[in-house]
Amino acid sequence: MRILAFVDSHGNAMAMRELQKKARQADIILCAGDLTVFEQDLEKMLKRIDSWGKPVLMIPGNHEGEGSLQKACKAFPNIEFFHKKAKIINNILIMGYGGGGFAKTTPELAEFFRKNKEFLELSKTKIFMFHAPPYDTKVDRIGRSHNGSQTEKELIMRYKPDLTVCGHFHENFGKSEKVGKGIIINPGPYGWLIEL
Repeated sequence: MRILAFVDSHGNAMAMRELQKKARQADIILCAGDLTVFEQDLEKMLKRIDSWGKPVLMIPGNHEGEGSLQKACKAFPNIEFFHKKAKIINNILIMGYGGGGFAKTTPELAEFFRKNKEFLELSKTKIFMFHAPPYDTKVDRIGRSHNGSQTEKELIMRYKPDLTVCGHFHENFGKSEKVGKGIIINPGPYGWLIEL
């Protein structure tokens, strides 16, 4: 399965043009949040992405409200609001949890994973999609300090996903880190094509 992942596009028209080109090669698109600047032109952005004709799983960032993004996504047949959701596509488990970006620990995120423990243990190939980056990685640094989610890092170490997509800290666009057999990426607004 070829995956196009992107994050933090914030309405960037040039990034959207590049993503549209890359989308032709993708089977599925993952958006890890902050599609807009505080929901400005949200429907317009969703309409453009929907026109690419590919299935899109989208979580909110800290620039989209959960309720407003969920409501807006309903109008577009190719876009699925994917916050606090899990599904298996082509034998790959994908789990999405968005929003926030500043908390070190998120009990609600840990609970979401507990509820899906059976899926997690049975699935050989796993993708996690968060808006915030996991703690103590190359994608959560601001200057010399680590500012990511400890909850996410614990879940990654426990369940060993093949791919973790995140963003939020623009300083880390395009960075990645290998953790065990998996990779954590901040694909940035121009996106990465990944094959699993």
